[in-house]
Amino acid sequence: MRPTICTSGGSEAPAAVVARVRAGRALEPELTRRWHEADHNDLEGLKTLRSTCAPESAERDSDVEIARTLLADRALYAAALPPRGRLAVAP
Repeated sequence: MRPTICTSGGSEAPAAVVARVRAGRALEPELTRRWHEADHNDLEGLKTLRSTCAPESAERDSDVEIARTLLADRALYAAALPPRGRLAVAP
């Protein structure tokens, strides 16, 4: 289980990302809901959804700082994980 945090774009300061995670908003609830309800056969829909946090090839010091902060604080790390009972289940 990995934390779900979007740092794409790098415009948000590490402290702001950590504060968002502490507040229980690692991802916005609407975006989390959309991911859980996504039709994985709808490739265009998935592409659009993925664009909300597009992958990047650049490595930023801020990403490493956020990762180290999460790993150093168990409660914070737990707050970044998807809520229990929200895992996808095959029909």
